[in-house]
Amino acid sequence: MKKENFAIALAVVAFIAAIIGLFGGGQKFGQITDTSEFDFFNAASGGGFQGAGVTYLTAAGSTTPVRLKVGQTGQPITLLETGTCHLFTGADGALTTFSASTTLSLDCQATSPKLGTAPAALSDVAANDIVILHAPTTTPVTGARPSFHILGYSASTTAGYISAVLANVSGADFTLASSSIRNWQYFVVRTP
Repeated sequence: MKKENFAIALAVVAFIAAIIGLFGGGQKFGQITDTSEFDFFNAASGGGFQGAGVTYLTAAGSTTPVRLKVGQTGQPITLLETGTCHLFTGADGALTTFSASTTLSLDCQATSPKLGTAPAALSDVAANDIVILHAPTTTPVTGARPSFHILGYSASTTAGYISAVLANVSGADFTLASSSIRNWQYFVVRTP
């Protein structure tokens, strides 16, 4: 073996040994004691990381409020949540006639709408939250085109609901059955 190849092989073996020594053997990171930077706090109180007394990350199941911010501009994030909601049609889940060339405002809520049942609030959705709402692939279709367009959506002023405004672009009246407007996906971001 040439001296250059032997030196390269030796360097690779030393590098691998250093990595094994660094991450192997049950070694752990020690607690950061400078509270002006991130500091781990006691798992008995939920566990997590703090910076200058503000909690940024917590263990799963913790009830300690947290803030997350990446970068120097913008607002910190206090909640990120995703889930499934269902558009609620009329009073007590009644079928709703959606007239041609009109708009309709509906709430996306927690339970699959059924005739005679009341809407149920989504957990952790509040007024002024930033929401993203995505329609399922099973929305009503007339001919080869969708029957409605989503004109807008936002967190409702009533906690637990996402308001959506739809436009009927099918050219015909149709009945919005509860089975046709289930399983919308939402994403919620909250800032302080």
